[in-house]
Amino acid sequence: MIALLLLNLSVPSIENGARPLVLEPLPEESELFITSPRDLHIDERGWLFILDQGIRRILVWDERGRFQGTRGQPGQGPGELSFLDHQHPHASTISRAGDRWIVYDDGSRAISEFDSGWTFLRRTGLELESGGPLWARAIGVDRFLIRAMDRQETTSHAQLGIHDAAGKLLVTLLRMPNPMLVRGGERPALMAFSPQLIGRYDAMAKQIIVGFGAETRFSLHEPDGELVRTIDVAIPPARVTAAEQNAFRERNRDSFGDAEIHFPEEHPHYSDILAVGRRGFLVYRQDYLTGAVTGMLIDREGKRRAPFRLNLGGDGKLLGSRGRILAVSTDEDGEYLIYEVLPPLP
Repeated sequence: MIALLLLNLSVPSIENGARPLVLEPLPEESELFITSPRDLHIDERGWLFILDQGIRRILVWDERGRFQGTRGQPGQGPGELSFLDHQHPHASTISRAGDRWIVYDDGSRAISEFDSGWTFLRRTGLELESGGPLWARAIGVDRFLIRAMDRQETTSHAQLGIHDAAGKLLVTLLRMPNPMLVRGGERPALMAFSPQLIGRYDAMAKQIIVGFGAETRFSLHEPDGELVRTIDVAIPPARVTAAEQNAFRERNRDSFGDAEIHFPEEHPHYSDILAVGRRGFLVYRQDYLTGAVTGMLIDREGKRRAPFRLNLGGDGKLLGSRGRILAVSTDEDGEYLIYEVLPPLP
C-alpha cells in the first residue's frame, strides 16, 4: 500500500519560481492509504476530489490542499462503491453534471448519482446496445462520453461515443479494431504497449478531446460530436527496449494466461492528452520503466508548442481537471507526493 507522505520529497518549482499546491498527508487516524488514484475532479471552489480505485473511496482536499475526509464507502449496496482492482483495464470516473455528482463504478458497471452534499440519489446500470463499457464520464445532464469494447465471435472493436443516460449511442466519435488484439495466429495473441484510444472532456471549454496514440494528431469536438478542429502532434515515437519487454512480461505474468505477447518496434506517439485551460493541451507519453513524462504543451490553435518533461517515478501519473494538472510522484524509496504541476493562469 502507498501512503501519501511529505518526508523530504522535493517538489519542483513552477512558473516564476512559485511553489505549487501540495496536498497534505492523510492523517494517521484515518487508517487509509493511497493505493491507486485514478481520476480527479476539481469543483468551482477549487476543492479536489480524487477517486482511489484501490480503497474504493473519493478522497477530498480543500483549495489550500488540506485533507477534508472521504466520500463514499466500499460495498455492493446503493450508494456504495465496488471499483475493480487498479490493474484491471477498466476504470471508474468522477464528474459533475449540474448540481449532481456522477460516479461511474466499473465494478458494478453502473452510474451512481449524488446530490451536491454527497447524499445518494440513484444508481443506474449502464447497458449499451452493443459491447461493454470500459469507462463512462458525464459531459452534461444525461449525456455521457463512453469508451466501449464490442466483442463479437471473430472480431473486437474499440469505440468512443456519446451516449444518453439509458446507454443509447447518439454519436460515434471513433471506432477501430481492438489495437491490443493480434489477429491471424493459431492461439490468442496480444500486442504490448498498444496505442490507446483517448477520450477526455474539457469542462472549461465544453469540448471533447479525441485521440489515438498511433496517429500524429488529435481532434476537438462539441458536446454534440461536431468536429471543431484537428491538431497535429509532432512527438517522435521511442523504441521499445529489451528491458521494457522483460519488465512487461514480469509485471503481467498472471494477467494474460496462455496468450502470446507481441512487442512493437516503437511506442505510440502519445499515451494521453490533458486540457490545461488557456494554455491549451498537454500531450505526452510516459516511460514504462522510469515513469518519466515526455511531451509538449500545444496551444488551442495548434500553433505554439513548448516541450514538457517531468520525472514521476515508476508508479507516478498525471491527473487533470478544470485546466489544472496534479502529479502523483514517487521517489527512490517509493514515497508518494501529490502536487500541482501547472496552476491556472491568472
